[in-house]
Amino acid sequence: MYEWYRKSRICYAYLQDCHGRQDFAQSRWWTRGWTLQELLAPAVVKFYDANGMELGSKLSLQAQITSITGIDEEILTGGSLFDRNVAVRIL
Repeated sequence: MYEWYRKSRICYAYLQDCHGRQDFAQSRWWTRGWTLQELLAPAVVKFYDANGMELGSKLSLQAQITSITGIDEEILTGGSLFDRNVAVRIL
């Protein structure tokens, strides 16, 4: 599945329990099993709330996503995970 996401032009993330940016960090989406590859593999991820309103992109929300996930902003924006030491990779 990772390759499928990586080759996609864009990934749309529908956060059905999110009703605006104020709910973004509390969404169940962050706890799903597929979230990591959906977030890291595609170059572009756009987030939408329960009403279909765009919340932003992986790029525009990178600071907030880093705060939620602990994933380094450089990795979110396409930096190679394999260039990082093992301690950073497993965190």
